[in-house]
Amino acid sequence: MNTTYDDFFIFPHTVKGITDADYDKLGLLIDVTDAFARNLYNGIYIVDFFKKGLLYVSPNISSWCGLSPSEIMELGLETYARVVPPAELELIRAVGRSRAQLFEQLTIKERARCRMSCDFHIIQGKRQNLVQHTITPIALDRSGLPWLMLCTIALSARHEVGNFVLRLANSGVYYGYSIQEHKWIRKEITSLSEMERNVLALSTQGYTVTDIASALCRSVDTVKACKRAMFAKLGVKSSVEAISIAINHRLMQL
Repeated sequence: MNTTYDDFFIFPHTVKGITDADYDKLGLLIDVTDAFARNLYNGIYIVDFFKKGLLYVSPNISSWCGLSPSEIMELGLETYARVVPPAELELIRAVGRSRAQLFEQLTIKERARCRMSCDFHIIQGKRQNLVQHTITPIALDRSGLPWLMLCTIALSARHEVGNFVLRLANSGVYYGYSIQEHKWIRKEITSLSEMERNVLALSTQGYTVTDIASALCRSVDTVKACKRAMFAKLGVKSSVEAISIAINHRLMQL
């Protein structure tokens, strides 16, 4: 299957106006990204939409897909045709076309500060790992289209493919894609109470319900009820999922 950049990052127009002088300024960006990658287990790469290639691939990317950084640099996004199940690849393409229309409706400031994510499987040998793939604009061209995009791969806390989300920085709203309705739906970001934030924060430290109850001077039943209500509010079934959503939506500030 031949995979192009537009299969994953579909935008309505071609990036234009990037000069050699613009590229001459990217050395520090690559150095900072590489330093950042060394502190994370996430796979990280930078897509260049002007030259239709990859500007950077983190050294640890091999642990995610079994290919070396140099192989991925050569393959580009053709890599995904090799490691993503075909049915999921088609879903990514279909949602990408719809996302392009949504992206075009955003202001240039919103485009520069948005974050898009989805979950899909990466095949490595006999295993299929469900990952969360996140893309964030680094730089736009003069017309407001993404020139450079930072992409990260991490293990997903979810249990199913999909979860297509476009988040706007410093905003109380986000857009989630409904696979059933084939459209993006504007949603309000759920807020958490002080008790819920405290319970989640302690959960990230591995505290049991009994430990949390003791730390917060509450009964075990109160903590259990708090977790049930919080799970229902966030639409999740476990603390791991709740923590993932809370981090993504910046809900855990105490």
